[in-house]
Amino acid sequence: MKKILSAFLLVTLIVSAKAQTTCATAVDFLSPDSCITGNVLSSAEMWFEFTADSAQTSVAAYRSGGTTYIRKIEVYSGTCGSLVFKDSSLGSTDSTVFINLSGLVASTKYYIKAVRYNTGTANFDIGLNNQFKAPIPCAAPTACGLVSNGGFESSTAGYSGHFNPFPLGKVTCWRHTHGSPQVFNSGGNTGSWYTLLSSNAGTFTGDGIYTDVNVVAGHTYVLDFYIKKVTPAGTGSTVDNLYIKLGASTSFAALPSAGIPNPGSQQTAGHVTAFTNTGWTHYSFCYSANANYDRLFIYPESNSSNGSNQYLVLDDVQLTELTVNAGSDLAFSSCPSSGNLGSSTCAPIPGVTYSWLPVAGLSDPASPNPVINPVSSNQTYTVTASVGACSVTDAVNVTNSGSCSGSYVMLCLPRQQAQLHLISLTVRSLIRTQLQLKWNRTPTA
Repeated sequence: MKKILSAFLLVTLIVSAKAQTTCATAVDFLSPDSCITGNVLSSAEMWFEFTADSAQTSVAAYRSGGTTYIRKIEVYSGTCGSLVFKDSSLGSTDSTVFINLSGLVASTKYYIKAVRYNTGTANFDIGLNNQFKAPIPCAAPTACGLVSNGGFESSTAGYSGHFNPFPLGKVTCWRHTHGSPQVFNSGGNTGSWYTLLSSNAGTFTGDGIYTDVNVVAGHTYVLDFYIKKVTPAGTGSTVDNLYIKLGASTSFAALPSAGIPNPGSQQTAGHVTAFTNTGWTHYSFCYSANANYDRLFIYPESNSSNGSNQYLVLDDVQLTELTVNAGSDLAFSSCPSSGNLGSSTCAPIPGVTYSWLPVAGLSDPASPNPVINPVSSNQTYTVTASVGACSVTDAVNVTNSGSCSGSYVMLCLPRQQAQLHLISLTVRSLIRTQLQLKWNRTPTA
């Protein structure tokens, strides 16, 4: 597809044939797991055909000699007289051109066009394989982290740099939607692992991945991730688009790629445009979910129908629900001596700010857990947690049936470790008195 790739997956049947140059004379793969070898292409293109036996398969053409190579693979459904585009993939000098296909219909015939680069003779083998497996199991999404393996850690070590780790189930929690995304285990933003994605000059002609999430309609979420641009020789200097979208596992489009959620059942959680940074760069987006979704899709996309490939690497994908809790209601009848308010196992969301109202009686209205000096009358305090344009609010009631104006108690959020701060004004008063006596003492001769 885009990188120098290793040999194609083990196949069970090898056929030697010379493919033909039109759809009508395409050479048929004899089984869903087979390889057609010894192809010699001296014209613009060669055609092959296969009958799907499952919803997914992969195709690879790899150079075996000649003066040029296979630059592109295109896949079609329909008939030779009325072809329907399915997907495509680009390669580079001396590389394997690889493509993963999803959403195939069993017993349906599909056509493969192998396109030569420039002029000359391209000697190549082409293989078909349907060895798709479920990813390494991972923990179910939680409220503290809806993406279970956003750093791509715990992937299978032997598949770092492999051309097909996602469909082979070697990346914990993640699968591919299209193309041949890779993972590497050295140089991640945090940890070792990260994923490499590309866009091959056109919609859905590069790489895409997805993971399972549990997003609820009407709830507010914060998406964080890190990316950087990589520029292998001959590639573009700008990544036009990186899309991170929410979709449903039952809403797959038939074309142009089965892994992309339908326009009627998707929501864009994050969109980066015209990206050029070659160092790890943090992005954060917030949104309110417009429906229930169970998958998070990530893929780059080029604005142009021709031109250089675009590459980026991705790490530390986090999706967290934005919540706030003002704690339990407080009732004062006498000065409290101990107690904890609020608790949580979730870490604070990066960049979140807090604002309490009213501010009277609070030690710091911008703190997630301000100290309160109870006033003589009852009061309702509200706290708002904000990230970007998103915010959520909660309230706590404070009542006072006695006199407790000399004590403080901390209002706590579940995201912070709850603690109780008692400050005695009496002690403060004694300290001030002692200091005053010291100042008033007459110096001795």
